[in-house]
Amino acid sequence: VTHMTGGPDDVFSYAISSGSKLGWVCATNPEQGLLLGYLFPSAAYPWISLWCCSREGRPVARGLEFGTTGLHQPFPFCAEW
Repeated sequence: VTHMTGGPDDVFSYAISSGSKLGWVCATNPEQGLLLGYLFPSAAYPWISLWCCSREGRPVARGLEFGTTGLHQPFPFCAEW
């Protein structure tokens, strides 16, 4: 995902490549000239989830989460990892 739509509560989950030792995720705010990045061990956290919470059609919170399972994915897909 290169840009979240800011729609009503977007959630995207991705599995880190099984051959990767590290997972990574970045967020940017071009208007502020900011870039934030995280590196994390993929063996401990094989998933990354990106989310947006909106109120009245406007984003009020965004999140980058590395974790042990994907959100909003079918069970067979999650079970493969």
